[in-house]
Order: sequence, then structure tokens, then C-alpha cells
Amino acid sequence: MAAIPEHLLYDPSRMTGVKAQAPKRPTIESMLPLPVVKYKGKTVYVTQSMMKDFAKLEMDEFCPKQFFYKYILKQDVEARDTVSMNLGKRFEYLLTGQTDKYNNVPEPFLTNRGEPSAEEKRVRNNADKSIEILQKHGFSVKRLSREVIEIRGGKTGSNIHTNGMGGTLDLLTKKDGEQCIVDIKYSGLLGDKWSEFGWYWEDETHQNHISKNAYQRIQATHYTLLYYLRFGKKLPFYYAVFDNRASKEGNYRIFRMNISDDAMALHLREVRSLVDKLKTMLKTAHLKECEKNAFCPVGGFDRCGTCKLAESCTRRVTKQDEIEISI
Repeated sequence: MAAIPEHLLYDPSRMTGVKAQAPKRPTIESMLPLPVVKYKGKTVYVTQSMMKDFAKLEMDEFCPKQFFYKYILKQDVEARDTVSMNLGKRFEYLLTGQTDKYNNVPEPFLTNRGEPSAEEKRVRNNADKSIEILQKHGFSVKRLSREVIEIRGGKTGSNIHTNGMGGTLDLLTKKDGEQCIVDIKYSGLLGDKWSEFGWYWEDETHQNHISKNAYQRIQATHYTLLYYLRFGKKLPFYYAVFDNRASKEGNYRIFRMNISDDAMALHLREVRSLVDKLKTMLKTAHLKECEKNAFCPVGGFDRCGTCKLAESCTRRVTKQDEIEISI
């Protein structure tokens, strides 16, 4: 999978139409009010995951039909998640009691005999350890039961919608008495500098350093901005990343993401750009001729294999392209 395009990397020096020697940076105020996407009378809220998938769509790496069903019609079109994704969902459920975005309870990992598997035992153990870790770092959380924690001065699963933007915060709590936002991650890529989904912090010049990683920046900026626009206060944002590897139980890192006003203003500019493009695309959503409909499916062997719409899709791809090699 290709990296997120450069226009989502929040680098003011790459702003088009502006002289390089004197870049004019947008301000939060200049980007407001944002245009709002409507479809059949309902608001389509721009989320951080939508922004990532729309970037892939523009690079022909995400099916337009799948995007339409997932973000406009709000349907679960992904046939199966990876083991890593399901482990993450299970971990977050055990840690916060929150279901996934489709209100499904992540099922436990069981053996053929119906007993907890090694993965299930590890994820439960890590969830319990994570509560202790968060407490040691000053976060106001307390275990009430196996699947419920108490948040003092906040709550889990906070849904926020404003200015046509939306998102769900894993934890809205306090750290050392200061209110903050915490996003929980359960990853086997802690310290990995080669994956774009990795969590690498040692060499700031590396292209996948967390300060340059677009996936992590988009989410942190989106949630910080969302809370600011809704409540008028910029809260500290933390990633709490816990290791899911069998040999790394109890390993973790806490990252405080310092989001500047410039970063929030540039994020708003990208939201505005997405909204304008999506509005134009939605004008064609009713057209039956596929070539005229901006959400016409674009098949691919990998994407069709994990899509619930594939069985009835006329553009489903069921075989890989042959590759010719000359020696």
C-alpha cells in the first residue's frame, strides 16, 4: 500500500500557489465556517478514517463503491479483518468496554474446545496491565469490572460532531489533573521504522518517524481540532500504544502529540478540499450508468476478496493479473 499523498503531510513549504520564500499559512479562522456534506437530507460527517480512505481512493487504492457504502450509507462492507485488527478491537473492548463502530462486540478468541486461546489470554492480561500502566502515568482510570473502567472527569467512547466533522474519542479523561484525549492502540509494530503503520520515535529524520507519519498525524490532529471546535479548548492528545507480541507482554509507549494551530488550520483546509470533491461526486450517485457515477466500483483482487459487496458486484475481480518477466 502506498503512503498517504504529500498533500496530507501538513508541510507548509509544499503549499501550491504560494511563493516559496513567503508561504502564506491558513489560519483556523480563515478556514471557517466549513461547508457541510449532505446526502438525502442527512449530514455526512468527515472522520479521520474517511480522510485516509479518500486519499487512497484518489490514488486508485480504494474502491469508490466501497467508500460510498462505508461512509455515505454507513454499512459494514469489509468482509473480514486481519487477525491484528481483531486483536486490537478485542483489546480496546476489554480495556474500555467500547464496541466497534458498527456496535459489534468483539468476540473472544477461543480454541476448538471453546476455551480461551493463547491470544485471548494474552490480550486479557495486557488489558489488565494497561490499566495499571495508565494509572502510573497519571491518567485517571480505574477498573470496575472485566469490561468496564471508570474515568474520572471524563468518559470512554465520546462521540463529537461539529462543523461537518465527526469522531469518537477512546478516552476523554485527566492526566495529573489536566483534561486530555487518549487514543488506545494495540500493535505489533512498536518501534518498527519500516512500516507506515509502525510506531517509531528514535530518529527524527527518518521518513516514518511518528512526527512525519501521516496516519498518526491525521488522527491526532483531527481529534484535537474536533474538540477545540466543539468546546473551544485545545486539549493535550496522547497515544497509548501497547505491544501485542507474545514475547513483549507489558511493553508500551506513551506519546504526547503536540498539535500546533498551523497543523489544525492545514487540516481544516484538507477537510474543506475533501468536502468540495465529495459534494461533486455525490451529484452523480443516483446515475445508473456506471461510467457516469463517481462511485462506480473499481475491482481489485485483494480489495474484492475482503469486500461484502463483491458477491453481487459486476466488476468483481477473482484472479490476479499475470506478470511477464523477461530474463
